[in-house]
Amino acid sequence: MVPPWRLNQLLERVETGPICTERDFDLRILYPKLRSLIKEYDLKFDPAEIVPSDNSLADDLWNAAWAAYNWGIGRVRRHLRTHHQLVVRLLPQETQGYLARINRHLDRMMA
Repeated sequence: MVPPWRLNQLLERVETGPICTERDFDLRILYPKLRSLIKEYDLKFDPAEIVPSDNSLADDLWNAAWAAYNWGIGRVRRHLRTHHQLVVRLLPQETQGYLARINRHLDRMMA
């Protein structure tokens, strides 16, 4: 949630700040930021495969959801901000065990 004093600053800037067109914003702020993130994280785009077709994306999302349920969404968010992915071995032992039990149960159901 945005603290009230920041909201007041935002509203004041909306009223008195310089006008910035969408094109200006894109060229001066958005595109340079995107370029730096692409370089920082070595992101690649393959037009032949827009969405990854392997199961790793679904598995990562599944584990993050159950870790958030067990460990707490705030802790998982901080973990993801720090590591940029869910690193299961760095989670608390209790949460690691919980994920292992959930995944074993799912494997049995799918067999």
